Amino acid sequence: MKLNPLTQAIAATALVCAALEGIAADGVHVLGVGIGRADVPALERAARGAGARETSRDTSAITGGPMLAYTGDFGLPGLHKTIFLFWPDGPLAAASLDLDKGRYDQVLAALKQKYTLVTEHRPLVGNRSAVLRAGDVEIRVTAPHLSFSMQVVYAQKRFWSQLAEFEKKQDADRRRQQEARL
Repeated sequence: MKLNPLTQAIAATALVCAALEGIAADGVHVLGVGIGRADVPALERAARGAGARETSRDTSAITGGPMLAYTGDFGLPGLHKTIFLFWPDGPLAAASLDLDKGRYDQVLAALKQKYTLVTEHRPLVGNRSAVLRAGDVEIRVTAPHLSFSMQVVYAQKRFWSQLAEFEKKQDADRRRQQEARL
């Protein structure tokens, strides 16, 4: 049965809305924990279940909440190190994954199936990068040209804003220190 264009458009819109509602209701998950949802005990359970080992625990200068680093692949081959940053009130703000750069195409293809691609920079020679979105979460993939690893960072928009402010403040402090030495 062939549908007229208006019916096709309505069906496509309903499908997209249902997918977005699913993302909003279920959230974005990375390595078995939900961004904006999981707390430290949930991360610890997921890490134990995946055989990952905590290597450090500190307070994040960006979020003000706990920052935990893990080694182990969490069931994702090529994963070397993962850093989880939490908000002071508990939920996971961001997760940074350090992976083998040789998996860039495979990782990006998998992410494109789940999330909306916003931008991608893929020069013949040079740094590769991509930005994807799902609801309140932005995923940034960076693969520096002269490196053996790449980074995939899942974070809430609020985290990205705080990171930009933190970097701006660090740059200003660095400039003041340099000027004081002259």
